[in-house]
Amino acid sequence: MVGIALGAVLVRLSPAQTPSRVDPEVLQEIQAHGQARVIVTLTDQSLALRTQQIAQRIEGILRELTSQDFQLSRRFESVAAFAGVVTPSGIAKLERHPDVLRVQLDILLHAISPQPRTQPQLAESVPLIQANQVHALGITGSGVRIAILDTGIDTDHPDFSTVTPGDRIVAQNCFLTGASCPSPPNVAEDGNGHGTHVSGIAASDGSVSSVGVAPAAQLVAVKVLRDNGSGYLSDTVAALDWIYNNNASLNVKVVNMSLGSSTLYTPPCDSAYPAMTTAINNLRAIGVISFAASGNNSNATQMSLPACITSAVSVGAVYDANVGGISWGIPVVCTDPTTAADQVVCITNGVPDLQAPGALITSSVNGGGTATYGGTSMASPHAAGTAALLLQAKPALTPDQIETLLVTTGVPVTDPKNGQTRPRINAFAAVSAALSSCTATGAIFRIERTTGNVCADGSFNSGGADVAEYVRVSEAVEPGDVLELDPTKPGHYRKARGAYSTLVAGVVSTQPGVILGVRPNPLAPFPTREGGQAPGFAWTVHRAAIGGTPNSPDAVWSPPTLGEGLGERSTALLALIGRVPVRATTENGPIRPGDLLTSSSKPGYAMRCDEARKCEGAIIGKALEALDGSDGVILMLVMK
Repeated sequence: MVGIALGAVLVRLSPAQTPSRVDPEVLQEIQAHGQARVIVTLTDQSLALRTQQIAQRIEGILRELTSQDFQLSRRFESVAAFAGVVTPSGIAKLERHPDVLRVQLDILLHAISPQPRTQPQLAESVPLIQANQVHALGITGSGVRIAILDTGIDTDHPDFSTVTPGDRIVAQNCFLTGASCPSPPNVAEDGNGHGTHVSGIAASDGSVSSVGVAPAAQLVAVKVLRDNGSGYLSDTVAALDWIYNNNASLNVKVVNMSLGSSTLYTPPCDSAYPAMTTAINNLRAIGVISFAASGNNSNATQMSLPACITSAVSVGAVYDANVGGISWGIPVVCTDPTTAADQVVCITNGVPDLQAPGALITSSVNGGGTATYGGTSMASPHAAGTAALLLQAKPALTPDQIETLLVTTGVPVTDPKNGQTRPRINAFAAVSAALSSCTATGAIFRIERTTGNVCADGSFNSGGADVAEYVRVSEAVEPGDVLELDPTKPGHYRKARGAYSTLVAGVVSTQPGVILGVRPNPLAPFPTREGGQAPGFAWTVHRAAIGGTPNSPDAVWSPPTLGEGLGERSTALLALIGRVPVRATTENGPIRPGDLLTSSSKPGYAMRCDEARKCEGAIIGKALEALDGSDGVILMLVMK
């Protein structure tokens, strides 16, 4: 059995595939001790493999091994691998078996060792990522379940039981090889404190400690680390496998792993331990996102496993405030002589996907109290809790969408160790971005209940040809009028006055296809073209230049004259994009399709632009029709 003491660091590159199915470290361990604790990975790790197929293939290998060859400790359901203790005779058989991809040491993972301090700081980290502003919206992680894979949880701690007794820790399990699990019913009872601290950061309800990132989220506590803070990699794989196979009832959406290997890897390290990679991939495929601490070794390029796996979201640590100078580790790994909010903590490993507050954080601890720790272990649950907030705000979000939101809305911070800039999570910005976007559901048309967003997959077709918005006008205007800013009444518009006006703003819409903004002064209903009532618009016929009768196909229907007698509340629809009829004059010569249009000396009318120099800053659009008479209405393409 190989165990690496907490704090010791062994660095190597991700192992390349060798002709032998057995890793050299396994052979070294057998030579030294006569046996080795290993993970045996099968050749096919495809998601298409069924549980029954995996079981049959594992059974086929085990049938060829005697009790003298191999002692089984773990067999997984949805990961094509198993774990146990192998002897020289067993290694010889596994080496020859065609279904065996790789035999590796079952390494120890550790709780990412925190640095204990005395200053209470959790109340600063939640505001730093603006999670408190998300809480003010009524979004607290309610209905979202986070699985914490760690040393367990203090099941009696008031931060998880006072406000809603029995409703916060909704499931427990324990996976410990070579150690006994706590007695039922609380099989994930924490005898270390690390898992309780991590859980409090993610989801404390604030009864004792400060409020966590997602104070109403529910927790699935999974004990994969013994009370000394270590546990075998196969135990964590077993926990992930259990979540995957039971998620119909567990309903976990977020996994946090503030644990990692002492050996460091250069990302991506997906081939380092295929069983772990497959377990995380399986969960991601069913909509479960996994966060992992990058590690506390102050390595500029490498990270602990599982953080280095592509489908896991790795998280590094920043300070949440100026907490003075700190030396990290015993013996000292690195020192930050000065500290400040959003400064990357010097122990952070590699170039993680995200940064989050990790120093110094006061949270729940065994015995119903609190303690203050620092490290990437404390950063990862900040990200996991933020994911829970996003999922309450928008339950249909996928892991890819959650990761993208966290990355694209984060605050850029640079690690001086490597000069790399990564996003520090901003919960409020991420939730705001999620609420402002539509989520694909397969429905052609839908209204999202949580956001009010109206979403459609496909084109939007309307009877109108322009996009318009309401604006205030200081005089009566009609559809087709050219408007300019009113310099005598800020925030208002009037008919354009004077040729080449640089105050020109656009044209009053005739029949908008889309209307933006809220109408401040709705009109009473008026008859429609068909004789019914049209709330808010009175439709009349413009025949001055086009001709036709009220019901003829060539009649142009438009809103009535607006602004007259309405004073300050006068409004009109200003065309922003698209094709719109415009009143025009030939005072600057006949108008031809393609001519640029500007304001004329006749109030509210457009004319052709004859010199680009004169029209600079005064163009309203491009003519789509010709005009040879003195005045008329032509179609124009709005240009800004």
